[in-house]
Amino acid sequence: MLKKMIYLILIMTFTVSLYSSDQFQTLESRGISFSWRIVGENLEVIVKAKTTGWLSVGFNPSKRMKDADYIIGYIKKGQVFISDDFGIGLTMHTADEKVGGKNNIISSSGTEKDGFTEIQFMIPLNSGDKYDQVIGKGTHKVILAYGLKDDYTSKHVMIGSVEMIIP
Repeated sequence: MLKKMIYLILIMTFTVSLYSSDQFQTLESRGISFSWRIVGENLEVIVKAKTTGWLSVGFNPSKRMKDADYIIGYIKKGQVFISDDFGIGLTMHTADEKVGGKNNIISSSGTEKDGFTEIQFMIPLNSGDKYDQVIGKGTHKVILAYGLKDDYTSKHVMIGSVEMIIP
């Protein structure tokens, strides 16, 4: 009887942990919503803010923007534009492909409605690209920002940050 009870508890715990990993975790900073979940060996992200311009997410900068793995996206005439960038300086970034890396975005989508832009993307937790950060167990600093234009280069009007904790 005790073995059956322990077995049942283990199955229930396993089922709950599987269910939990499927749920998005949502964090907010300065009007920017950042939702994430682990899907196999990938990270799926949804970012939303009150703007009709670009949105960005930067993972694990060493200082300000430097060394962060950035995903920047916007919607123009219903089409999603998204870029995999790298923080080349304290306040500068460029596309990974321009510095010898790869665009490691697996999938992307987005919408623009009622003055809000939302982008969704999936990236590998470890792409093997030296211009991407490895996202594993532990705490990761995430920089969030948005601008007012549909491009990759205009200055942000809002910036925030959150800590993403992967158990």
